[in-house]
Amino acid sequence: MENAIKIDVRDIDKKKIALYDCIYFGTEFCENLIPVYEKKLDKVFSFGKKICILTPIITDKGLKELKSLFTNLKKYDDFEITLNDFGALMLVKELDIRCRLNIGRHLSKLFFTIKKNHIEVNDPESLKILNDIDINTFEVSNFLFSNKSISINLNNFDIKFNIYYPYVLLSTTRTCLIGLDDISLDHSVKSIICRNECIYSDYIVKTGKIKEDLIVSQNSTFIENKSTILFDKKTLLNINRTVFCVRP
Repeated sequence: MENAIKIDVRDIDKKKIALYDCIYFGTEFCENLIPVYEKKLDKVFSFGKKICILTPIITDKGLKELKSLFTNLKKYDDFEITLNDFGALMLVKELDIRCRLNIGRHLSKLFFTIKKNHIEVNDPESLKILNDIDINTFEVSNFLFSNKSISINLNNFDIKFNIYYPYVLLSTTRTCLIGLDDISLDHSVKSIICRNECIYSDYIVKTGKIKEDLIVSQNSTFIENKSTILFDKKTLLNINRTVFCVRP
């Protein structure tokens, strides 16, 4: 089982990643940050580690930025790409990028239902389509399972999971929670320029309705889960890699 670390542009530190097999780097949530991460590729690849590049949900605007990123990646060796948009998958095929592909946290929920003590496949046919193009690794958060008796029904598919910890992804929005001005419901966000404030800060939100603190980072919301249930190989034998997140 591999150990990876997810870093962002604030955390590019060779000492911090020394003990890990793989570096996760890129914007998993917001297309506005694609150029920010692209500028730091040379620095991250200089560490000589296996690299997994994270990519977000994209619009037409993001597709253009992502094409630039993918074209730039072709000059490097030994990397993976985590996909959170089927448009990104099509772009990988169009540009003939030869690397391992993972299905990211946003897309994985389309294929699996994760309950308190059970993981099951939603649609076996969709998994077969991905398996046919050599995609069999899915990325999920370290979910809040209720006990150590976790059952998995994978319908005999050869599926592997990469587990992010300690932060559990709860939701992602298309409208940024941090860097956009307040606008009326009938106003378009197209004219608003992103200030990239999320690069520098995350926020803790407390509410009496939820016991855990909510963590707002970029355009997504998380809670922290320090449980190690999923890392017990006797409990979940399909873990391919753990991904420690320095930040959400």
